[in-house]
Formats: sequence, C-alpha cells, structure tokens
Amino acid sequence: VFVGEQVSLRLTLKNDGTAPARNVKAKFEVPSGLRLAAASPTQYQQRGGVIEFEPILELPVDGERKFDLVFAATQPGATKVSVQLESPDYDEPLIRDHAIRILTAGQ
Repeated sequence: VFVGEQVSLRLTLKNDGTAPARNVKAKFEVPSGLRLAAASPTQYQQRGGVIEFEPILELPVDGERKFDLVFAATQPGATKVSVQLESPDYDEPLIRDHAIRILTAGQ
C-alpha cells in the first residue's frame, strides 16, 4: 500500500469448539504509520493505538463474528497490526499479527 492510500483488514472469528464461547474480547494494536479510518461493528473504543471492540457475550458453536477495519497509510515503512483475542475460557490471549508494507511513490 502507498502513503495516502487505505488498506482493509477483516478478522473472522469462528467458534469451531464444542461449547459456546463467552465474553470474547477483540483488541487491535494500530502501529505508527497507520491511522484508523473506519471500523465495523461500530461499538468500539480507541485508546491511543489500541482499538477494543465491545465483548461478544456469547458466540455459539459454529457461530461467526466479523471485524472489519480500514486504515489510512500515513508514513512509509514495514509495520504490523496485532490482533489479540481474550476469553475467560483460555489462560492466555490468542495473538496474531498482520504485516503491512507502506511505500512512497516511486518505490
């Protein structure tokens, strides 16, 4: 993606377990070089570089929830958006990174 352009990310959270998932929290860490332009669902809070969506009170077996984020690229460089999922059902959060390379014109 080039500086000034937008990049979209979608996280699809699927419960492929044998019981409903409860109180699942999704957090996205937005690094320097990116600025949040839009998010869905719209029930979220942004504190500095962290976007936290309202908890999913219950996600049934085989249920899905999608999180869509649009970022504006503000400065060149290699960066990553980190996603953290937390649930009382797990001892540690599940963390995934999505790498993004931001270029300037002519690169």
